[in-house]
Amino acid sequence: MRVPSVAGYLALFVLSASLAIYVAARQYAGGDPIRVTPDEAANRVDISIDGKPFTSYIWPEKLAKPVLYPLRTAKGTVITRGSSG
Repeated sequence: MRVPSVAGYLALFVLSASLAIYVAARQYAGGDPIRVTPDEAANRVDISIDGKPFTSYIWPEKLAKPVLYPLRTAKGTVITRGSSG
């Protein structure tokens, strides 16, 4: 039996999170609170909530795996380890 790789688990997580965000956005009647903006040239997808940046899914060539960076709280405080804001 083959054990899934970390990349497989990450892909499943991202797919699940994307589906949850999509469902939540469709149920919100007040407009477009969640915006997902892909930028393949920069190897990133930016996610904003209510017009404020939340995180970016990035896959730079120098990293071994894709990451969510930076990650912010609902108030906009950056909580990603090692980031300055």
